[in-house]
Amino acid sequence: MLLGKQIQVGLVVDSSLRGPSGLAVPTRELINGLVKLSNEDFRPVCLSLKRALKLSSKDIELIHVPHVTLGLKEKVSEAFSITHERLLITIHALGPAVMGNLFYYSKEDEDSDRARLEGDLQLLRQQHERLVKIITVSESMRQQIIDYLGIPREKIAVIYHGVDHSLFHPTENRNDIFGYLRNNYGLRDSPYILHVSHGYPLKNIPRMLRAYEESKEKGVRHQLVIVGPQPDAMRELAGKIDGVLLTGPLPHEELVNFYCCADFLLHPSLYESFSITILEAMACGTPIVTSNCFAMPEIAGGAALYVDPLDVDSISNAITRISGDMNLKNSLREIGLKRSELFSWERCAQEHLLLYHSLASERGRSTDLSIDKLAILNLLSIYDLRQDLQTAFPDGDKNLSSLINWAVEVQRGADQETFLLKPYEKWYKEHHKALDSISKRW
Repeated sequence: MLLGKQIQVGLVVDSSLRGPSGLAVPTRELINGLVKLSNEDFRPVCLSLKRALKLSSKDIELIHVPHVTLGLKEKVSEAFSITHERLLITIHALGPAVMGNLFYYSKEDEDSDRARLEGDLQLLRQQHERLVKIITVSESMRQQIIDYLGIPREKIAVIYHGVDHSLFHPTENRNDIFGYLRNNYGLRDSPYILHVSHGYPLKNIPRMLRAYEESKEKGVRHQLVIVGPQPDAMRELAGKIDGVLLTGPLPHEELVNFYCCADFLLHPSLYESFSITILEAMACGTPIVTSNCFAMPEIAGGAALYVDPLDVDSISNAITRISGDMNLKNSLREIGLKRSELFSWERCAQEHLLLYHSLASERGRSTDLSIDKLAILNLLSIYDLRQDLQTAFPDGDKNLSSLINWAVEVQRGADQETFLLKPYEKWYKEHHKALDSISKRW
């Protein structure tokens, strides 16, 4: 670490913080983790894009855009609109570039997205030299970035996602929880196979359903429970198959119950850049059947039975094998629990902090923006993103509150308006007029 110098890092946040999955979870968890690590040597500052566009490396050490992925509107172009000289981004996935038409629901969707996709790829290829570093989420993703974008390996750092072990862990009350799920969701008394996804084409649900039907012909009596929002076409397809139960989206607290009571997780995706689903299942002690490609073997290691996701027979044979092999399930369960301990959001945040310090040490000089002005930027960014942040961090969330409270405490020592330490919603309602006034001056 660079002793005697506080590292100030701006984290650009936006509507990707909304929702229970996708980019929302890792972005929120990174912010939470970095706030907990905040001290006299390191200070994270949440920035809206509007505020980030006005800053240079004289103002703040680094700006990090932690939510870049192909397939989401304007993410790449927004990141490169920031002119800060010390910019780094996290690329989460290159799905549409790597998988082509398999990424899309229809040819029409692919055609309508082609121009933006080509523009994003061209932007990344042409402007990556502007970046001090690219972070990505797996070695599989690092190789994709090298292959598809032509970016040198040394420019890319791999930092794995984590899992919340306080939430995702095995239960001692499996029978009671199974009874609850049966009564509230219509589970049968037989064991069930669990699949968790949003039903995107890359999740490979049509082949999975055909494999499930084949496995039943071979004597498998399990129910197949699919958790997550599903498009109409998937619901219609699943509705034709006896034994398939669609729960729709579930909160994490309820999802844990389904993981813990499942006989195994079936996750035959065509593409994953990481797969938090696999990690959550391992942490809950759920055996896994997943694909032998992209990041899935990297994350699951020896905790999974692997299949060729393009081969229905391969998936069906794996279902049949694991359904009747208690020793295999017990082995995968124990390996998965141990392996899940290698991944945590705390470790993810710590590795980001180490990278920030290494990048700051390369530069070797302090920034000019005072800590009270950083506090104001933090407050104004929260103000800019008030609806997104209120959705992402419920009123009273201790980590968002700590970020606000730090800014407010610093603010109290400056010649600016004073704000009270309140949970977000009340705080904003009482002080939005003052923020309006400051915003006009910044």
